[in-house]
Amino acid sequence: MNKLYKISFVVFLVVSLISLTACGGHGGGGNNNSTPEAISEMTAVRLSLGAVVDNITDIIGYTPNSVREVRASITISDKLKNLAKGEIINKIIPSNSINEFMTGKGANDIADWIKSPTYLNESNKKLVLGYCDKYEENQRYNVALYEAKEGAGSILTKIVTLPTETAAVAVSYLNDGNGNNSTFVFVIKQNGEFEGRTFKGTNDTVTFDSDNNSAFVYGDKTQMTYQNDESFEVVNLDGTSVSSSSPLIEAFKSAINTLKIAGQLRTGKDGKSDSATIKENQLTQIPQILVFLGDGDKLDQYMNYSTIEEFINDNNITNKFLPKYLEDYEKVRIGDYNGNLPYYSGATAEATLRLALSVIDKDSAHIVTKVAGQDDGLYIVAISYLTVNEKEYTVAVGAQMIKGSNGIFLEAKMFEGKHNDVNYQSTDNEKRNIKVIGTAKVDYVSEEDIPASITVNGKTVTFNAAKE
Repeated sequence: MNKLYKISFVVFLVVSLISLTACGGHGGGGNNNSTPEAISEMTAVRLSLGAVVDNITDIIGYTPNSVREVRASITISDKLKNLAKGEIINKIIPSNSINEFMTGKGANDIADWIKSPTYLNESNKKLVLGYCDKYEENQRYNVALYEAKEGAGSILTKIVTLPTETAAVAVSYLNDGNGNNSTFVFVIKQNGEFEGRTFKGTNDTVTFDSDNNSAFVYGDKTQMTYQNDESFEVVNLDGTSVSSSSPLIEAFKSAINTLKIAGQLRTGKDGKSDSATIKENQLTQIPQILVFLGDGDKLDQYMNYSTIEEFINDNNITNKFLPKYLEDYEKVRIGDYNGNLPYYSGATAEATLRLALSVIDKDSAHIVTKVAGQDDGLYIVAISYLTVNEKEYTVAVGAQMIKGSNGIFLEAKMFEGKHNDVNYQSTDNEKRNIKVIGTAKVDYVSEEDIPASITVNGKTVTFNAAKE
């Protein structure tokens, strides 16, 4: 299983991207009546960066190799960092289109505010260069502006540096063509390395390292990494994909993978059982008492704790043991509960429950899974409470075990937020304002072939559960 990607940098939302509106201080296109398709924020960010990266030495100037620096993280002078927000950059470059830039006028029609305006490429008039020496006395700023349309979306990027610097700061206003705006603020070095952040809406007070951003991006002349709470995307600057993952999908997978202990939830000491091998999906036959117990608040009556130590120290659970052959899941315990179980309408039923608790800390995720199997242990239900990048989610599972611990039939749902009143069969979620954001399905074919698929927020990953 792939490791969850650490979100050490807070990251960009993979949402639809934001085409510039032609209002306020950030005009430059955006036509909500356009028929072309909207574009994603990641696409707009990539196009904005590509234009700057490809022409960075024209914008900043060229420094010989002997004095270039290559660093793992980008550091810039305090002077340049103080410029790195829209409210400052827009004062140095008041133009909101290429046409305005080429006139050279500044705010209040000040003439020759931008001097020597020129197209970088006469055949492709999307990037213009110039300089401004009127914003600050005795200080020249090299400036550039990029304006482009892609599908129904649009991009306006303003870049500022000083003649003595080997890096530039920039703000980019993005619109996806559906009227959704975002702001991308970034810093780029002369060698093409860059990093930045995106923010929802138009925001002129943030910088490339501000908190409360919606996504984080970094890379070089070759690739761009775009990362947020839901996605980790690596693309070449020409748009071709390199790799893609999702912390939520990986956390969902970890929660389901816990149920490899399935065969050891059978009754009998240490999970031994002579129950027949099941070869076909019979999830519809999960006993109603287990479906009832599939809600988190019901399982909490028998496992009202979240650590393995609490499970071990609970005298109401007997025959406690550590699952065998599961080195990756040392934080798992299985045990039995014997007694009356609450049932519908206040009724009770005598039964033996085989219970299990798993606690996983993996990169940016903390996952607590509570499992219950009844009698011969052919069927189980489970609830997982996930905290991923400091946000909470709930996974509810119904499963049918194959003899041993070789395979499983499984269906699961992922809910946004922490909920103790849902199970894998819950259907009235919308009425209760509970959002289902993911589903999972695992089928058993053989010990070597257990197809599985997980979908979260429209992104699907398929894998062989027998090998991962």
